[in-house]
Amino acid sequence: MIRDLRFEEIEHSERRKRLVRLSLSLVLVSTVATFVVHRERQIRAEWQRLPVVQKDDVDSLKLRRDGIERVLERRSFWTGVFQATKERDELVVAIHNEERLAARAGEAAEQAKRRQMEEAEASRTRGLQHVERHDFERAIEQFERALSVAGPSWEHSEQLRVDLAALNEWKSDQGRTQGTPK
Repeated sequence: MIRDLRFEEIEHSERRKRLVRLSLSLVLVSTVATFVVHRERQIRAEWQRLPVVQKDDVDSLKLRRDGIERVLERRSFWTGVFQATKERDELVVAIHNEERLAARAGEAAEQAKRRQMEEAEASRTRGLQHVERHDFERAIEQFERALSVAGPSWEHSEQLRVDLAALNEWKSDQGRTQGTPK
């Protein structure tokens, strides 16, 4: 009978140990689950606060990419890490494409400006040649064309204005002298 009581005590002790282990395991699992859910909510809130991408705006693309990189640096593992990595990679490609398009547009604008300046210079040169030949009417046309093509910031603009004023004055003097009888 003592032996039976002893077995009963051992069995009761084993049952208590299992119950304590089960309780501790449940507490541990629930703590871990609570921590994971809380962490995921925090990360999702960070994700929601990231800047929104504006169409064809390189700065907004860069802001979004930088925000995603900051989240990925701080949070190396979470349920949306693959989605974030994929979006970051897509943003890098989009930024590269937008910058390449902007560079091409800048180059095209620069070439157009260069052609415009070359055209203005050619008109100025033709105007000077007409002056040398004493064809002042055509010289005036070429100088006016050069000024209209090049704009006011051109290095020869001021001199051309002076030349045009002198040619127009000469033209008006010619008109007065030709109009008066001798």
